[in-house]
Amino acid sequence: MTSAFKLHLLAIALALSFWGLAAQSAKPAFWTEVRDEMNYRASEGTHLSVVGDQIEVTSGAVLVEPKLDTVIKTPQFIIQAKKKSLILVRVRSGCDRVFTFLGPASMLIGKQATSLVSGDEAIVTDHEPRLVDIVGEDEIGRRRVRTTTISGGKTISLTEFSLVHSIERESMLYHLVHSSEKQSKGLRDRLMKMAAALNIVTSRHGRYTTGTH
Repeated sequence: MTSAFKLHLLAIALALSFWGLAAQSAKPAFWTEVRDEMNYRASEGTHLSVVGDQIEVTSGAVLVEPKLDTVIKTPQFIIQAKKKSLILVRVRSGCDRVFTFLGPASMLIGKQATSLVSGDEAIVTDHEPRLVDIVGEDEIGRRRVRTTTISGGKTISLTEFSLVHSIERESMLYHLVHSSEKQSKGLRDRLMKMAAALNIVTSRHGRYTTGTH
């Protein structure tokens, strides 16, 4: 590892230690369900169904760690997530989004395919996207927003998001990183290394901005 990478990794580790000071007490199991094909955690009130290596989400949010190549369906797109990726899908009325925490993955909207790598977000709407559709309400930094109108009156917006912000501010990812479960340690280490790598490799892409600044 280069000295720059080590410094970024150390900075992220220190930030996680700070944010995790309040999360040191005993915690329940992180994953909602552990299966042969995947692990997943669903937010409260999420509606989903799982059959084999396919998970369909009709509302709410779900974090998926595929153990095999996995298909994630929402009302507006299909995600083909590779083994060992880490994907968060959030579905609201007319606005479906996917965060690629650890890639790769691909998105299908009808016959249109889009490749996603770590640090990529895609938002699909059935209307002209509003600011809140793009930036969300999560205070996660984003940059390089590109919006395209596609068939069926839909739009797709692609962004780069801050993985460090996600670890700090996205509830499910935060609890994963601070989980005491042994099976979460490998994911935590991979997330920290990816966050450090992205900070270095994409530093010329500009600063991240949130919905408020």
